[in-house]
Amino acid sequence: MTKRHAHPWIAVLVLGLIVAACNLSPVTPTSVPTPAPTATPAPSSTPTVQSTATPPPTAAPGSRTPARVTEVTDGDTILVDIGGVEYRVRFIGIDTPETGHPTLGAEWLGYEATDYLKSMLQAGDTVILEKDISDVDIYNRLLRYVWKGDLHLNAEMVKAGLASVSTYEPDVKYDRQLRALQREAQNKGLGLWGPRPTFPAVRQEFGHENAYLVSPTGQATVPLLDGANRGEVVSVWPAGVKVYLQDIYWDARSARWWYWAAIQDFRGWVTADCLSKNPPSVTPPDAPIRFMGYQEVVTAAAVPLRDRPGSAATVVRQLAAGTPAIVTRLGWADGQWWYLISVNGPDGWVPQDVLEVPKP
Repeated sequence: MTKRHAHPWIAVLVLGLIVAACNLSPVTPTSVPTPAPTATPAPSSTPTVQSTATPPPTAAPGSRTPARVTEVTDGDTILVDIGGVEYRVRFIGIDTPETGHPTLGAEWLGYEATDYLKSMLQAGDTVILEKDISDVDIYNRLLRYVWKGDLHLNAEMVKAGLASVSTYEPDVKYDRQLRALQREAQNKGLGLWGPRPTFPAVRQEFGHENAYLVSPTGQATVPLLDGANRGEVVSVWPAGVKVYLQDIYWDARSARWWYWAAIQDFRGWVTADCLSKNPPSVTPPDAPIRFMGYQEVVTAAAVPLRDRPGSAATVVRQLAAGTPAIVTRLGWADGQWWYLISVNGPDGWVPQDVLEVPKP
């Protein structure tokens, strides 16, 4: 067999490639830098501002919660105590006439509905609050069916003809039962389904108009009630102040017309002898009202909370500066306006100059 010899130039070429390869630096692949993890900042020590509205207790649909009644406010609303915290409860599935509607004032049978609920339920009673699906309404009121023992109070109001059925999805658990009771009340002509009374032939001295407060006994102030011919004095305003009469109510018991007098968002009931169409000789001091009804405020300084307007009134408790609150009523004492403010705990009165608008 013939032996083949490699060409010398090929050997030289191979040797050169080997040497070149040994002198080359190894190629490192280009790496994408991995960003360093961002350190989680430590939580700031921003103080928590306590809300004036107490959050409602968490409750599952269909749950039942015991509560103690503190007040019956009208035919479908009560105040209760749950674990030392007060909540406003709106009876779900029904609607009763108002006693202090923002535009309608006292509606027909509003006081009767309130009285009927009070006949079944008093302060200190224990009730069971049954939840349907929804928890609260837009006013942060608990939406519940209210039971006192085996007595379903929502149903009792409808049965007496003092409440109409008003159910909304998804809260319809007792809708069929309530509507059956309403048909029975309608067939019997009870309450709302009976004949409406006619107004008597007593001259109505005022309409929906501006008027001035006057004191029949010549006092410097005029009391206003939270109900026509019933209820407590909610405010005391200076004689001579200008008001607007938002509503008119005939009270058959006193055989008198009552007028819902308003200053901005604050209101109360008075009779015609406390009103004048013309500016009286007594003019109240020039003291502008700084805050509206249900406006959020804070205390500008430490201040005592009192049980009524005036520096001589009993101190309920002390409030620290910066305490958040909501203005609910307007009063007059010591030559200045006072406000009833709602805070976490007992409400009370403070003078106007210790309140300010919260800073943003």
